[in-house]
Amino acid sequence: MVSLQGLKDFFFNEDPDNLERIGSFYTIISIVCGYVVFVTYVGPRLMRGRKPFKLNKILITYNACIVLINAFIAYKIGTHVYPRLYMMCWSRDSYDIDYHIKYIFKYGWWFYLSKYVDFLDTLFFVLRKKWRQISFLHVFHHGSVVFLCWLGIYLKHRGLYLAFGMPLNAFIHVCTYSYYTLAAFGPRMQKFLWWKKYLTFLQVGQFIVGLTFIFSTIALGCEELEPIFIIVIPFGITLLLLFVNFYNKNYVKSD
Repeated sequence: MVSLQGLKDFFFNEDPDNLERIGSFYTIISIVCGYVVFVTYVGPRLMRGRKPFKLNKILITYNACIVLINAFIAYKIGTHVYPRLYMMCWSRDSYDIDYHIKYIFKYGWWFYLSKYVDFLDTLFFVLRKKWRQISFLHVFHHGSVVFLCWLGIYLKHRGLYLAFGMPLNAFIHVCTYSYYTLAAFGPRMQKFLWWKKYLTFLQVGQFIVGLTFIFSTIALGCEELEPIFIIVIPFGITLLLLFVNFYNKNYVKSD
């Protein structure tokens, strides 16, 4: 039985070296594979012959909560990291590096957990039988981000780029889920949702900024070319290309 202290340690433990709670490689891969199998095969089969669920009230509440969570994470990490960007190498040279890591990990842990909550996006698509929304881009994005967040914590990577990327991604989520929240109110909100295509533009911009930051910190010597970059850089480029392709297919040809 899980104790209250156990739950407290899981959600609020600020020790970046406590890796027991994040699970093993096989645990994370099993979770991600289970997610992919359910949303692409099991879920659609279970919904076959059933009417789609109407989840507007649940979606409004869920999306609004995601907005608040990500706004909190973006504020807490962003206000700590971004004012220090003029000291590009502070994460390597700062005498109080342990304090910075502990602070960032405290809210970075919540950022990591929020990526599991994002799986509910696809579950709602399944229950509403929105098959077109369950695209390769959508499933790949959700599944791979969980793995990469886990990898960054497990390898205890202490570079600045992770701290740089988290509030940026959280801000994008604030914008995206604000749109989803309004859209869940129904057709009467459509006239206020003209900015939908700019969400993809923001996603593309996010990866361009993130990749530029990674390359610049390596070039300046603030980051070492560690093994994790072999995964992170191709992943970032892949998502960038997928979002550009999505934007071109859905917006450029229709203009």
